[in-house]
Amino acid sequence: MGSLEWQTVLSTLVGVIIGGLINWWFSRRVLKQLVREAAWLRQITNLILRAMKEAGLANFNRNPETGEAEGLVIDLSGVSAGRSSVSANPTVGREEAPDKSL
Repeated sequence: MGSLEWQTVLSTLVGVIIGGLINWWFSRRVLKQLVREAAWLRQITNLILRAMKEAGLANFNRNPETGEAEGLVIDLSGVSAGRSSVSANPTVGREEAPDKSL
């Protein structure tokens, strides 16, 4: 009976180690892909922001010490127009209001 328990413990330990190695390998692989994708997204975002600045659609707030962009200011303008009119037919008289309590 004792050797069966040690066999179970040993096989469980080997399974945990192999599972950990597989998990580590896939985690490193996915991390590399995420780093590449993040770099690509950073480049595309910078390209879009530069295009907006050159087109006069945006300005950047920069840190005076480092020169790094700290904020984005998007200048917008709009025109709003409205029209309104009111009319009434005033009457003067003494009429009792009908009883609406029923």
